[in-house]
Amino acid sequence: MGIWTYSDWAPLPSGQGSHNACKFCALDLRWLSRRDSWYAKRREGDKWYPSESEGDGGFRYIAGAWVCDACGWWLAFIQESMVVWRGEIPLGSCYVGGVLRKLDLSDLSVHLNEVRDYLVAQYSRRLHVHWRHCQDAVVSVLGEVGYELITVGYMRDGGLDAVLRRGEKTVGVQVKRWKDSIEVEQIHSFYGALVRAGLTHGIFVTMSRFRRGAHRAADEFRALENPVGIELVDGAAFFEALKIAQRDTYHEIRDIDLTHVVQNLEHLELDESASFFPGV
Repeated sequence: MGIWTYSDWAPLPSGQGSHNACKFCALDLRWLSRRDSWYAKRREGDKWYPSESEGDGGFRYIAGAWVCDACGWWLAFIQESMVVWRGEIPLGSCYVGGVLRKLDLSDLSVHLNEVRDYLVAQYSRRLHVHWRHCQDAVVSVLGEVGYELITVGYMRDGGLDAVLRRGEKTVGVQVKRWKDSIEVEQIHSFYGALVRAGLTHGIFVTMSRFRRGAHRAADEFRALENPVGIELVDGAAFFEALKIAQRDTYHEIRDIDLTHVVQNLEHLELDESASFFPGV
């Protein structure tokens, strides 16, 4: 289950021209080139259900969608027409956007991929993420750039949170889900943990930022006779790395389940003046 719920949806103004950028992370949206159409017939009461067969008295829907490859948000355009003998009568169209599902970020049972998607969409809530999920998210992003996990510590005492390897280089990792800036003392403590583990390379990731003294300390450790290289990654840099690490979620329009939207289309106010498919 993704972070964008399909059992709920949000109608958007058809003239807003919002299919250029994601409303959550502001990245460019990608057009899903496949267009799909399906038919609906009355089954019982006033509800309409999707059907693959065409026939008089039913409705035809044409849908297209734009998606964000970073956080997975989607924006769909749905056009409705009535199927009659020898043709169709256009009824109108509307935009429908995915709604962000309420996610308990402190729940360890939430899948890591959902946490990563949620962080891209709502990075301002990163401090609400469980500290173990934060560590796992950092390790997974480092894995995307070639690091292999050797061990994970889940330390909360200043030790190493994970040890990774890329090629011949073994790296100790520490992750801080702190609101406050990282001071020089935390870098000294990290240096000590690396030395005790016999490592000469480290990556310190914080969800906040580093004080100037922290950068100076890292430079000093790199300049020692027995140097220890410490890379500092602040919250902004990690956010950029996280966005780059995300993968395409959708490949065609069928990957987005719009069935519930179509079944409840009578609750949407269609724009009768926009009964055409928008250009892409």
